[in-house]
Amino acid sequence: MTEEMLCRLIPDGVRKNMKQEEIERLLKMDSVELKRHIAEYIKYTSDCIESRTSSFGEYILPIQRVVFNKSFYPSPTARRSYLHLLTLTEVVYGPGYSTSRRNLPAYFLTQTFSGAGFLEYGGREFCVNPGDVMILDCRQEHHFRAAAPEGWGYRLAYFDGLAMRDMFAQISACGSYVLDMGNIDAFYTCFERLFEINEEDAACNEYKTNCILTQMVTEILDALSLFVTRSLPARILEVSEWLAFHCCEDISLDILAEKFNISKFHLSREFKKYMGITVFQYIRDVRLQKAKELLRHTDLPISQICETTHLGSPNVFSRLFKENEDVTPSIYRKQWKGM
Repeated sequence: MTEEMLCRLIPDGVRKNMKQEEIERLLKMDSVELKRHIAEYIKYTSDCIESRTSSFGEYILPIQRVVFNKSFYPSPTARRSYLHLLTLTEVVYGPGYSTSRRNLPAYFLTQTFSGAGFLEYGGREFCVNPGDVMILDCRQEHHFRAAAPEGWGYRLAYFDGLAMRDMFAQISACGSYVLDMGNIDAFYTCFERLFEINEEDAACNEYKTNCILTQMVTEILDALSLFVTRSLPARILEVSEWLAFHCCEDISLDILAEKFNISKFHLSREFKKYMGITVFQYIRDVRLQKAKELLRHTDLPISQICETTHLGSPNVFSRLFKENEDVTPSIYRKQWKGM
C-alpha cells in the first residue's frame, strides 16, 4: 500500500493528526484487509456523521461530546505478543444513536458511564446500564442503540491480540456479554490508566497497555467463572473440576458414575443441562486445552502429545485441532515459538 492509497482510506480530519511514524507503521502492516478495516472504523468513529452506510455496517451517530479519541498503529511486537489497542474513546452519543456493525477484525470492551443502551448480539438483546461492562467479538454482527433520553455515554477500548481468541471463547461459552461487575470503580480506574498512559506516546506504552487490558479481561473471566460456579449444582461442579484435573486419563461414563455415585444417565442429562455441552464434549475441550499447553511449553513430538491427551491418532488430532483453532498443531507451535 502506498501513502496515497492510505490517504484515500483515512479522512483528512484523522490523517492530519497522525504522526509520520504512525503512517509508516501502518504502511508496513502485514494485512491489507486489516488496514482497510481499521481505517474504515476510524472514519466512522472519529467523524460526527448523521447517517452513513458502509460494508461494515450502518451508522447514525449524533455525537454530543467526545472526551477522548485516539487511534493506534501497533508495532509488530505488539501484534505478535500483546493485547494491543486500535482505538481508545470516551464519547457521549445523543438519544438517536444507533449503529450496526459487522466484520470489524477485533474486540470491543466498553463501560457505560451515563445514560443507557441496548445491545443486540448473538440473537439476544441486552440492556446496558451505567457501570455495566460489555465485551464483544466485532467480527460478529452487533447492533447498539441509545435507550435513555440523555443518550448513551461510554468508554471504549477497541483492541486485539492472539490471546483473545481463547479468552473470548471462554466468555462466549458463558453467553454473557454484558456484566454488572459489582465494583465498578475498578474498571473506571483501568480505563483512566489507559487514557493516562496513552495520552502521550512512549516506548513502554504498548507493554503497559497490554498489562491493563489483560487485567480487565481477566476480571471479566473471574466474574463469569464466579457466576457459573454459583449457578452449578455441587455435583456437576465437582465432576467438571475432577475432569479438568484428570483429563489425560482413560475416562468413561461408567467410571464417572461409580466415582461420584450417580447414575450415568442422570449425570449425562444434568451435565448437558447445566454445562451446555455433553460430558464427552467437555472432556474433548479440556484435552485440547492441555494439548495446546504442551505445544506451547514443551518440545514433545505431536505423536506423544496425542497419546498423552487421548485425542486419537496424529491425523485425527490434527483434524480436530484445526477445526477448533483454524491452524494445524505444527503451525500453532511455530506461532508461539516465534513470539
